[in-house]
Amino acid sequence: MSSTPHGSTTSPFIVEEFYVNDDDRVPYVNLENEEEESEPPLSNATGNESGPQDESQPSKRKRAKVSEVWKDMEPVKNMKTKCMHCHQVLSASGTTTHLKRHLESCLKKKMNQRQQNMLNFLPSNLNGGDPSFKFVSALHDGKFDMMVMREGIAHWILMHEHAFSIVEEEGFNLMLKRGIPQWTSVSRHTIRTDSFKVYEVEKKKLKDLLKSVEKISLTTDLWRSKPQKIEYMVLTAHFVDKNWKLQKRVLNFVHIPPPRKGKDIANCIFKCLKEWDIESKVFTVSVDNASANDSCISIMKDTFSLTKRLICGGKLFHVRCCAHILNIMVQHGLKQVKTIVKNVHDTVDYLNGSEHRLKKFAEIVQQFNLKKRRLILECKTRWNSTFDMLVCALKFKEVFSRLALEDSDYVFCPSVDDWDKIEKLVDILEVFYEATMIISGSEYPTSNLFLGEVYRVKRMLDSKCDSSDVFVKEMVKNMKERTQGRPIRVNHSTTGTKCSLRCYGSNGNG
Repeated sequence: MSSTPHGSTTSPFIVEEFYVNDDDRVPYVNLENEEEESEPPLSNATGNESGPQDESQPSKRKRAKVSEVWKDMEPVKNMKTKCMHCHQVLSASGTTTHLKRHLESCLKKKMNQRQQNMLNFLPSNLNGGDPSFKFVSALHDGKFDMMVMREGIAHWILMHEHAFSIVEEEGFNLMLKRGIPQWTSVSRHTIRTDSFKVYEVEKKKLKDLLKSVEKISLTTDLWRSKPQKIEYMVLTAHFVDKNWKLQKRVLNFVHIPPPRKGKDIANCIFKCLKEWDIESKVFTVSVDNASANDSCISIMKDTFSLTKRLICGGKLFHVRCCAHILNIMVQHGLKQVKTIVKNVHDTVDYLNGSEHRLKKFAEIVQQFNLKKRRLILECKTRWNSTFDMLVCALKFKEVFSRLALEDSDYVFCPSVDDWDKIEKLVDILEVFYEATMIISGSEYPTSNLFLGEVYRVKRMLDSKCDSSDVFVKEMVKNMKERTQGRPIRVNHSTTGTKCSLRCYGSNGNG
């Protein structure tokens, strides 16, 4: 039996119909009235023989839209359809080829579906079976292989980041014992050893893959883990494989003790490159604009220059993160409205702090017949979450005002003038938000996209710098101060993995 795209089951005798191209299907024609077609049409009551002849013509059944493209399309008038992601209007007549082509290149769709790839932990075949199989059963030839089962559990723990101690839990062992009577419990130390074996196997696979790659672009970032109070650096490789597919692999997580100086970062990167044997394949390194990163790149560039491994004498080696530059501009502009943003943040935090307040909030929302009832709280280190919080809060501004009248403890409600400023702020931030989401993508090349997005931001700022609104004019002025007198220079990467934007001072020196 075969399954159709709709999930229904079809008979083996009509399975051929399942593989017919949607664009080649012929509309179904009802031939029940075939004999009536030969009869002359009856005249209407007025004697006009050119009147409606619906009863004498074969009726046509409207073909069902079974193509996958219609899940992302919204019908509009005049045989048109609209993309649900970018709202572009396209023709809905004829084949769906042009719709498929649009969805494949739609940046807004890629933005909405963007998510980090999970490492592909495929179990290795330890029993000498066919390596073409992606799944190795622990039960074969009527015998249970405990080693294969342990390997599968190690993959499961690594994929979902479970604690090693989970294998010692009573419920876990009871579940496996019921399904597999031959199961023997293992300790956390045993499964830890198995997990490290899986890591070594996957590491060897990645090393073999990197041997076939000519050029690799690197990105690195540093952050501090608050619970552990430990500072980490992550190094990620971006490259195009032999099938011309864009690939991304995390190479190392490294603990860097404070103070994090440029030479410490450079030494960690060199050590990682040596471990993976790719020091001769580095093309570019993308970093944010921290001074420690500038020092790190300078050291690396001097080292690689000695072996003459850099293309164009290293002019393309240092790539500054365009998304980080946009982030600096936005943060500079948000300083002007930090009090208003704080009031919105405190409002959401106040409501989330009590079940009674949330219930009261939901009742008022219902009175205003609003569909959305969920509030968003920002992460203060990510301005795009601030944007999401403000957009969501705007939908409930009347609710907040009503809540302030009924709850004397609620003192964070923004004023009418504040809401007016928030609307203007959101209008500006929306352009930054969309540009950041597009150029931050890791599932598609961005070096061919970022310049258009940066220009869109610049055009928006230029159009508002002469605004009659003092608030808007002052905010745009603060944002433009971060790029005043700094022309943009484009660095093109052959891998196309990262956008690049290099800012120069007014004197023209890098």
